This record gives sequence, C-alpha cells and structure tokens, in this order.
Amino acid sequence: MYLERGFPSETIDEIAWSESNSRKPIYHMHKWFARRVGCTFRAIILGLFLEEDPMKRFYEDVKLENASGEPPLILDPFMGGGTTIVEGHRLGCRTIGVDINPMAWFITKKELESVDFVCFESEFAKLKQSVESKVLSLYRTTCKEGHNADTMYTFWVRTVNCGSCGSEIPLFKSFLISRQNDKRMIFFCPSCNEIVTTSSTYCHCGMDLSKPYATNKTYHCPSCAQNGNLTEAWLEKGKPPAEIPYAIEFYCETCGRGYKTPNKLDLQRISEAEREYKLMEKKLKGTLIPNDAVPWKRMATMRPRCVVYRRFSDFFNSRQLLAHSIILERILDVQDRAVKELLLLTFSDSLNANNMFCIYNTHASKLEPLFGGHYFSPPTTPVENNVWGTKLGRGSFTKYAAKGMRALSYQREPFEIRISEMETSKGERTRRRERVIIGGRIGADFVSEFRELKHPTSSLLKCQSSEDLTFIPDEAVDAVITDPPYYDNIMYSELSDFFYVWLRQQLLDTYPAAFSKKSSNNTDEILVHTRTGKDADFFVRSMTRVYRELNRVMKDDAKLVFVYQHKRLKAWTAILRILVNSGFSVRAVYPTHGETPSGVRAHGMNHNALLVCGKKSDSMASVKMKPRDIAIEGLESIHRIYGDKKKGPDLMIKLGKALQAYTQYPNVRDGEITYDCIDDFESFVEDYILE
Repeated sequence: MYLERGFPSETIDEIAWSESNSRKPIYHMHKWFARRVGCTFRAIILGLFLEEDPMKRFYEDVKLENASGEPPLILDPFMGGGTTIVEGHRLGCRTIGVDINPMAWFITKKELESVDFVCFESEFAKLKQSVESKVLSLYRTTCKEGHNADTMYTFWVRTVNCGSCGSEIPLFKSFLISRQNDKRMIFFCPSCNEIVTTSSTYCHCGMDLSKPYATNKTYHCPSCAQNGNLTEAWLEKGKPPAEIPYAIEFYCETCGRGYKTPNKLDLQRISEAEREYKLMEKKLKGTLIPNDAVPWKRMATMRPRCVVYRRFSDFFNSRQLLAHSIILERILDVQDRAVKELLLLTFSDSLNANNMFCIYNTHASKLEPLFGGHYFSPPTTPVENNVWGTKLGRGSFTKYAAKGMRALSYQREPFEIRISEMETSKGERTRRRERVIIGGRIGADFVSEFRELKHPTSSLLKCQSSEDLTFIPDEAVDAVITDPPYYDNIMYSELSDFFYVWLRQQLLDTYPAAFSKKSSNNTDEILVHTRTGKDADFFVRSMTRVYRELNRVMKDDAKLVFVYQHKRLKAWTAILRILVNSGFSVRAVYPTHGETPSGVRAHGMNHNALLVCGKKSDSMASVKMKPRDIAIEGLESIHRIYGDKKKGPDLMIKLGKALQAYTQYPNVRDGEITYDCIDDFESFVEDYILE
C-alpha cells in the first residue's frame, strides 16, 4: 500500500485549507466539534488500498477492492461527525461506524441517508407558508426613514449593580458595533442613546467611546467611577443578569441594511413576545422546549459566570423560545420520517446561532454562533438573531435549511476541490479553486448486524462504546481509520448536550436505544476529565481496551490510521502506552492539516500528526535497538526534508516521529510498556523537541 511509503501532504493540505473554510455541504448538515476535512480522509483511504499516489485517482469515481477483490470493510470506532464513514462509502467501502455519543450517531446517519430532495423542498415550502409570517412578526421594525423593515440582529447588553452606589451598569466591553470598509466606525453612545458613525472615537456629545464600562474581569461604574469585580457582581443575585436592548440592525427593501436604536414599537414588540411566551411556558416546557438542568458542577467547558443559567432553556430569551416552539411544532407534523428527521437536524443546528450566547463580529458585521470555541461563555453583549431570517444576515433557520438542501444536492452529485495554477489577464500567476464532479451518489443501505455487510453501500452504525466490539468477528476488518479523543482537549458530550436536549424528546420513540438518557453524557466516554474522576490512567485503560479490540478485529496486514494533536507531553505519553499495550507500532508519520484559526474566536493548531500503525510482529519485538537512537534519526530525517524551506517541521510531526521510534522498539514486560521506557520517551521529548 502507498500509505506506508508516502502521503501527498502538501497537495492535500492546500485543498484542506480551502475546504476547511468552505466545507463540503454534506458536512454542513450539523455542527460537530473539531470536524476533520473530507479530502484528507479520502486521500488516506485511497492510500491504504492503492499502490500508487492517491492523487492520481483522487478525482475519479473509484470503487476500491481489498486483496480478495471484495469491497473493503473499514471501521471508525470514534466516528464523530462521520467523515471516515462518508468518504469510505463514496469509495465503495463497506463501513462500520461506532460512537458513544447519540448526536454523533444521528448526524452520521443523516449524512448517509438518502432523502428525496423534492419532498424535502415541498415540506419546507409548507413549513414556510405555515409559520413564516408569525415568526417574522416578532421581528418587524422600521428603518430610519420610517419604511417597514425586518430586524436582522438585536444587540443586547447585560447589566449588574454597582457594589458602591447600587447603580445599574451596562457591561459594555466596547461601544463599537461595526468597522466599515471606508475606515469609519459605527458606535453606540450610551450618553445620548444614539448610533454614531465616525472616524474618531468621540461622539458628537463629547463622550469618549474608547473607554468602555467593563473588561473581562472588572466593571467601571459611570455613576460613581468605582471599579468592581465583574464575576462577583454577575453572580450576586443567583440568576441571569438583566438584559437591555440597545441597538438593532435592520434590513429594508428600500434602504438596505442599517443600524438604529430601538424605538417604543420595538420595545413593545419584545414585551409582547415575552408575554405571549409566558402564557404558553408551562405547556411548552418539557414538550417542545427542554426543561433540563445544566450540570455545570461536573462540566469542564463552563466559565464561572455560566452557573446562573441553570437550565438549557436559559440560554435563550423569551422571543427566541417562542419562535423555536412555533417552528418545531410544525416540523413534527411532517409525515415522511426521513424528511422530518432532516428538518429536525436542521432545526437543532440552527440553535447554535439563535441563542443568547452569540456575539457580533465587528470586523465582518455578522453574528458569530455559540460554538466558535469548545466551551460555554455568556458574553456581556449578546446578539439576538432573527430566528426565521431576512434576505441578509447569518444563521437564521432559513439559512440553515438552505444548507440542508445543498447537502442533499451534494449527496446526488458529490464533488472534490481542485487547486491549480492559472495566469491572470495581467500575466500574473495565481491559484484557482474549482469543483470537480466525481460521480456516484451518497445513500447507504443501513444494516443492523455484521453478517448483513455484503454490498459496497452497506453501513452498520452503532451508538455504543468501542471498548466492546464483539459484534465484529476476529480478523474481519481491512482498515481502521479514526480521529480519536484528544486526551482532555474536547468534552464532546458536554458540548453536544446543548443540541441533544432539544432532539431527545422528538426522537426518543423512534430511537430509544440512542435517546433514552436525559443527557448524551456517558460514564464510558473516554477522555481526561478531572471533575468526573477520569484521569490519565482511566484514559489509557479505556483506550487500551478499544485498541485491543481493534487489534482483534483487524486482519493481520490491515492498518490502523489516526490523526492526533496535542501540545502537552502527557497526552503523547498516553498514546505511547495505549499503542504498545494493545500491540501496535507506528509505521509512518505525516503532517496533515489541522484546525483553521479563523473568526473572532480563533483557536486550533495548524497541523495534526497522521499516524499509520500496524500490528506489532514478533520479528520487530526481537530487535534490540535503543528507541532514543531511532528517534534522533527520525528527527534528523524530517529536518532534512524541511531543510530548504522557510518553515520548519511542525511540533506534531516531531512528536509523531518520537512516538514511532518508541512504539517500534519499546521495553515491554508482561505485555505492557515499562515505566523506564515511558520515562525515557518523556526525557527525549523534553530534551530534543520541547527544548
């Protein structure tokens, strides 16, 4: 297989960078966390079953075969957002996907399930006819010229009381609303309660708009000029801080988009929505709207100010909850199961941009959803979206429905991105991005038992732990490709519960095994989480059980391929222990594209290490070599590769090379790696890599 000899990292990374900024529509069906790009996994699968560079057939409608001439069987024991399963399905592989998280299971199922496009479009049209006017009526406004308009975004500010004088303090960390292309800035001035457009930081009333009332840690009282601890004031009353609407971005058919302060009619409309919701609240809670408590005490993804938002419904204001209930109630009337489930998935995904933890991107003049990062943090100035949506704006239900339709179109006509060089009219060389239609369709035949995996379209998806894969016979799998838990990096169930509590009530009867629990959290979820007593040893023990099962179900010549990234040495030591204890060694290491740092909540690392592993043979174990010497040679080899380039090898590839050496020639006693070997690995990494 080619993957043991090489991987087209540079070519794939350029495509991956482009794809990560504009993902394939199939992966836009629903938010998943740290989702990997499809092109990388397509290249991995091709490299596992071809002897030639996978790029030679990357843009072909390839149907792969294993050594017996049959459709390969690939397994992903941590399928997450389904990238391995979808890309394997497209390449003619039989697929097995396992994940303990019910949201991951449901998202992957909908990505693979063929839904009639015309039927979905028809049901959405009926939904629109039924609820659009009602939901939009909640967001009617007027532009500054008095024309009828729609609210795009409502800007709110949370308030606390000054500990010195008791005055109500609006927690503005900045008065800036938007930066315009012509270097002008749009501010809200609290002194004169006006929207101000200026190239300076002063309002016409004389207020210096560069001096806000809050920082991340403190507030400044404009009444008595005293400072105070913001978090203490925030938590003082034991309930969410009061919220005041201070600005509206509108869309007018005549005037376009613009900003204004709310007038009496706007405030009245907000109050009417709140009253209407309060009248229906008891009926809605526990049926259409979740009434589940948020288990903050055991969560690592919360910030201290979260605890006053005691229930998941507290993430939303009354107008949002009213709009969500109107849309959801109509979705439940849809008769076609597949269409209804896709609309439910669309609805769930739209919650990400329609809650009171969203913020406004002042540079791009658009809303940023809750999960720009992998945590919960209530902003001091949240932005409320128009739930149904207008012609302009980001994150409305109609925009998410459009994403769903694009995903269905992609199912019928999948494509890949090709980057090529071209010459402009001025004779300059540039890179061009184009879509290449591959052919084939996405549409799995779901089976419930292993023995039914007979055809290239067959897929078996399990919502369970991968510590027990007894439903798979010994030596049956041709390849394992996965994106495993990254030690303590991402708390998947804590994050996905935000969506799960909304879907559970609607899917419980259809899928009781997946949605029976009140939370997607599971005691068997594998990660390091000190609040729940899951330490590094728990992670290693649990992952070793999974990897030993993988070793059992894999054919002798099969490969385990996974991507990994972490900046802490302990996380790499854990992987070393897991691989050696389960009988694997790393055969090859390549850099691959990581998370793209973008947006106002930028995060992530530039590269992953792509680790190609095989079952450890007796001949390898008999070789008496010092892993440190092999690791030094590995580092020297990648320095030679990067020697003539401006950018040196990434930290991830260096750590991967060290891992390769220490898994090939470890010191083992009673089938497990010795502590001397672990100490030597950590010492080597500290001396040669983390210096």
